[in-house]
Amino acid sequence: MALKRLVWSLSMGGTIAQVYASRYPNRLSGLVLADTFTPAFVNRRDRIEWTMLVNTLILFLRLVGYNRAKGLMLWSGRKLEGDNTTSLRVEVFPDMDTAAAVNALQAVTSFHKVDIDFASITVPTLILYGEHESPVISRHAPPLAAEIPNATVQEVPNAGHASPWDNPGFFNGALEDFLAQIARSPGEENEPPVGPSGSASQVEWNRSS
Repeated sequence: MALKRLVWSLSMGGTIAQVYASRYPNRLSGLVLADTFTPAFVNRRDRIEWTMLVNTLILFLRLVGYNRAKGLMLWSGRKLEGDNTTSLRVEVFPDMDTAAAVNALQAVTSFHKVDIDFASITVPTLILYGEHESPVISRHAPPLAAEIPNATVQEVPNAGHASPWDNPGFFNGALEDFLAQIARSPGEENEPPVGPSGSASQVEWNRSS
């Protein structure tokens, strides 16, 4: 079979995966989108909330720096999830350069300008989002499911924006079932997805909170 891979992306990395999958569907065996969002705003409220949230974060980062702002940002994230999750903690998130953090958020502000043909994403796609994910993210799961032809949506119970950490048992089980589904797909019953090196499926994990 052709060299293919599974693209697995969370949060902002999911935006990159959506673009890649829409432009190079023949290079993939499957796509996993976890805790991410679409380029299009769902409605007027969505546009306002995204714009205010991201621009406020950018201003805050520039004023105090990423490492000083990180604690308050993660605390705010837990509040948006109703204090139902525990994975958004400073000690489990790496330090990074403030300029890089600002650049990442600025990329989010321009993502709505990206034109993605979701109908071209023909590979099996698994969409995951946490039960307690903030509405600004979770409201994008239904549009993704509606526009990607071969998509399945699963809510990760007892989880928020960091769903793989909040409920690893459920998340990993859903991922394993999805991989098994890909392996059973027509013409590939006895062949797992193969990565560029020839080994069993290469997982590309782009993660950004």
